[in-house]
Amino acid sequence: MSCEATPIIMYCTRTIKAGNMDAYKAAWTAYSTDMNTRVAGIKAIVSFVDKDKPGQVIQYFHYSCAGDCHIEPPRPLAANLRATYDDSKGVDDVCQVWGGGYGEKLKTVLSSRPDGLRYVLKPLSAGFIRPTGMGLAGPPIVFISRRKVQAGRMPAYEKAMQDVCDHWYAHCPGLLGGCAYISEEDPLSSWDLRLMANWEDGYLGHKLPERGGNPALGKAWFTNAASPPVPFSGMPSAVAFSNYGEELVGPNGSAGNKQYRHYRWSERIPGPLPDLNKGDPSFSRTELRHHLIAAGVLAAAAIGWLAYKRATSSD
Repeated sequence: MSCEATPIIMYCTRTIKAGNMDAYKAAWTAYSTDMNTRVAGIKAIVSFVDKDKPGQVIQYFHYSCAGDCHIEPPRPLAANLRATYDDSKGVDDVCQVWGGGYGEKLKTVLSSRPDGLRYVLKPLSAGFIRPTGMGLAGPPIVFISRRKVQAGRMPAYEKAMQDVCDHWYAHCPGLLGGCAYISEEDPLSSWDLRLMANWEDGYLGHKLPERGGNPALGKAWFTNAASPPVPFSGMPSAVAFSNYGEELVGPNGSAGNKQYRHYRWSERIPGPLPDLNKGDPSFSRTELRHHLIAAGVLAAAAIGWLAYKRATSSD
């Protein structure tokens, strides 16, 4: 089943002490560069200044597995970063977590961190995250949203999303992740994540039927979502990270995509770009095509052999 997921992806919002944004940026650059270099399983460690909430930042992490989340940076780097966080009473900074296999150990590790961050770790209600970047060149495209669902339709929403995710998993190698869980804050909302390798293989690959998309399944999924302010969707929280802001949220973007607040990768606070192939077995895009073609040839040969055996055994 495509709902098996071992990587961990985190989307966090942090409040920075007044007058400390420059200090945060310097501390983040040092921290993210060190962690990305030392930890092979970190595929993304990126931060942006929040465009809508002055004094807040966004942090996005992609780990190969739960074990990579346990690794702490050198104490001075961690202390410099944490010194910029506003941990005063009433601040509720939250980190949404997608993935599988985190279990009680990771919950304990994260909850014991002295960073004043509330981690939400819930089982996936639908979807998958691929364990590798499939050898496809980035940088990736990321959609994150808290999507409102019609009252009484959450089970139908989850099933329809699993159906479309199963299709993507089988037919769209550039769709590296599509998953969700029911919001802790609102049982009528779903925190949805879509992760694409790039524009051609990921975005167009999961959207166009000739490349692996299935619009009918997508429509069945979204008909369970709340309607306002856009038909088939209602997202009180939505961000996208990519290099395709004009195409996604510009004048010619779709109504659904225009709900996302877009961040270009070049707008990140200085630090490493995501590399979703980091630490993966080495193979090229051409080799990936060859593997997929070979798998298809073998499957066709097996079907033909079974047909031959049936025909000859009936003689």
